[in-house]
Amino acid sequence: MLRRVFAFSAGTLVSRVLGLLRDTLIAYTLGAQGLSDIFLAAFRLPNLFRSYFAEGALSASFVPIYARRLIKQDLPQRFASQVFSSLFVFLSVFCLGMLVFTPQILGVFTPGFSVGSYKFNLAVELSRIMMVYLFCMSLSSVVCAVLQAHNCFFVTAISPVLLNCCVIISGLIPHWGASPVYYFSVAVSLSGVFQLALTLIVAARKDIGMKFTLSPRDGDMKEFLKRAMMSTLSGCITQVNLWLNTLFASFYSGAISYMYYADRLNQLPQALVGVSMSTVLLPAISKLAVEGSTQRMIEMQNNALDLGMTLMVPAAAALIAIPDALLLALLNYGRFDYLAIGNTVPVVAVLATSLPSFVAIKILLLFFYARGEFKIPAFFSFISVVVNAILSYVLMQFLGHVGIAIASSAGSWTYAVLLLVYLKMHNLYSMSEELSRKLTYIFLSSAIMVIVICMAKTLLTPFFFQGAIVKISSLIVVVLLGVLVYFFSLLVMFRQKLAVE
Repeated sequence: MLRRVFAFSAGTLVSRVLGLLRDTLIAYTLGAQGLSDIFLAAFRLPNLFRSYFAEGALSASFVPIYARRLIKQDLPQRFASQVFSSLFVFLSVFCLGMLVFTPQILGVFTPGFSVGSYKFNLAVELSRIMMVYLFCMSLSSVVCAVLQAHNCFFVTAISPVLLNCCVIISGLIPHWGASPVYYFSVAVSLSGVFQLALTLIVAARKDIGMKFTLSPRDGDMKEFLKRAMMSTLSGCITQVNLWLNTLFASFYSGAISYMYYADRLNQLPQALVGVSMSTVLLPAISKLAVEGSTQRMIEMQNNALDLGMTLMVPAAAALIAIPDALLLALLNYGRFDYLAIGNTVPVVAVLATSLPSFVAIKILLLFFYARGEFKIPAFFSFISVVVNAILSYVLMQFLGHVGIAIASSAGSWTYAVLLLVYLKMHNLYSMSEELSRKLTYIFLSSAIMVIVICMAKTLLTPFFFQGAIVKISSLIVVVLLGVLVYFFSLLVMFRQKLAVE
């Protein structure tokens, strides 16, 4: 498991590093208010629905059924082609509807933007430009899911690199006769086309290409559609909460940008650990579900939680302890000034508190998905969204955009706790004594790491206000020191081992 997770994480790391460069360039060009809020709100719309189709409904619903047909040699490629073709038809109609009703939809997503204003009209225009991204990326997700079932994970991890490269290039070329936001929006759409082409080419070379077919729906296709409808909410809690964050943040100038960049920093460990592990484990757990090996599934989840918490807890601790150093080194350029840094720092720290819950959610949901159980996760997801919405509305009255971040973290933890309690009550999960004991050492090692990196940051504080090379070099020193101290404490002082099975 460790080898495959790290292989997937390696591709994801390349993508996320380029993603940080992309965000730095956008922050440098647009700042944290005005055009930045408009572009990020417009991008959130197609990206949100893309996540619904790609990350929530499709991956969780498709892979278990495809894995079952693959094991039984029951025409798995035919099923994949049916899903691809059905999604193609649905997305054609859906995206056309989105193009027509963009103003009404955006009005719901960003009620803080006055309808008819320049800010609102520009956001509508940019959303329409980027709708191609939604169409292509949703189709690409089907192909990626097929590749994952064949233990080919690298393409899924590396394909977002194309998005980051396209946006970076669009930010570096001269912006003749148009605002930079138009160049960014066109680049997003082009990246979707390139990513779809890449996944189709790789699949074709592995002799698992997609064919367009309108054959009658069989039992598995009906089962997939049923699962997809139920998993849309349960698998996309993060995106639903991001939508709520955008909705409430639209009432505060600059808040959409503060929330976005704070979330982007937190997405780095989310993708490297949580998403990577769930992507790699889903095909394996699905095959165990077909075999009826419930105890082996529980053991695999314990190993996954062991590795996930080993990597995620120190990452969360670092983001809570030194968010100012991270933001100064990565985003404090051009129009992203010290005011923007100061407003983003508390959001980074608050969102980081939910990182362990993110890993727990990703891993615990696999048990439900592999067994075709979606109603319970969907219900728990709904509860967590309600918690997020109520707390956001209340806390933003007193804490502004920071209150929205607190509510988002509370919603994530609510979801994780509900999943864990349900599985334990039904004897479908039991935390091993080894994992329980190791969590204590993980927290102790993280505490030692925090003390060291805070001291190092204090000593290097003057360097975080110098040029880009000096700031980034100082951050690398602090991060590497933290990594060494953490793993020395965990593996040497406390004599713990990494879960590698």
